[in-house]
Amino acid sequence: RTSAESRIEEFTDEDFIRASTECLEDATCTVAEIAGKLGCNSRYAKIRLLQLSEQGKIKKKLKGTTWGFRP
Repeated sequence: RTSAESRIEEFTDEDFIRASTECLEDATCTVAEIAGKLGCNSRYAKIRLLQLSEQGKIKKKLKGTTWGFRP
């Protein structure tokens, strides 16, 4: 048995399900994803999304160097 296999068994199915659920609760969409859905320029989308965030209409979160947005 490898050490990787041993580590996998340290976590239950419920641990993985709970972690997945927590990630989805914190999920965001990138500017590029939103711009793609709208068919608009990413720079324009970023400006508008940041404005909406500052108005309290949506939430933003910085992940690394990329902004993520969510309702």
